Amino acid sequence: MDRICEYIIRSKYSYNNKSLRSIISSSEVLNEETRKKINKLFKCKCYSRYSNQENGILGQDNGVDKTFILNEANYHFEFLKIDSDEEAKEGEISRIVVTDLYNYAMPMIRYDTGDLAIYRKINNKLCITEIYGRRQDIIYDIHNNPISPHGISVNLWGLSNIKQWQFIQKGQKKYKIMINSSNNIAEKEVIEKMKKILGKDANITIEYVSEIPILSSGKTKNIINEIKRGVSR
Repeated sequence: MDRICEYIIRSKYSYNNKSLRSIISSSEVLNEETRKKINKLFKCKCYSRYSNQENGILGQDNGVDKTFILNEANYHFEFLKIDSDEEAKEGEISRIVVTDLYNYAMPMIRYDTGDLAIYRKINNKLCITEIYGRRQDIIYDIHNNPISPHGISVNLWGLSNIKQWQFIQKGQKKYKIMINSSNNIAEKEVIEKMKKILGKDANITIEYVSEIPILSSGKTKNIINEIKRGVSR
């Protein structure tokens, strides 16, 4: 979706098809800056869905922010602590565990999706207010505290002329940012912003590339953790 928006802006194309009522994003987390671009360029709302191949559509946001209303009509959701099977509290980073009895080929009982998120009850509805992504890809600050990917993405997508980025945790205090941009960025400013999130002793390097590699699934992974939690390199 970012690439489509970039092309429309670059080519100065004006989209005036009034029959388009909404756009639905799935597969990858929808960045809020991307949503704003889509709303402006296509003159309609953009909705983001949370789903997986094993179960289907687990939730959808309201087209305004990144709060996903969960599909409790088809699934039973549990939010458990990262390192145990105890119930997590609202506002705590937790594992998403799904029970799906509508899958007649293979009923899934207490299936750990592998995703981490923060949940809350909003107007008596079970919602995810922040998705951290796959458990193995969550990144940590220099003190081994998990970091919200939103803090990273806001600072990087806000840069002008940026096409793609990838944030990699290389070690307990070592991080690398891959940038695909038409111009060099204000590196010192970006590093200072990242240190406020990761810690003042974080070792952050920036590398410019012509393309961010995609996965075999066709997705681009923005955040990668190359170490296990608590292991320093």
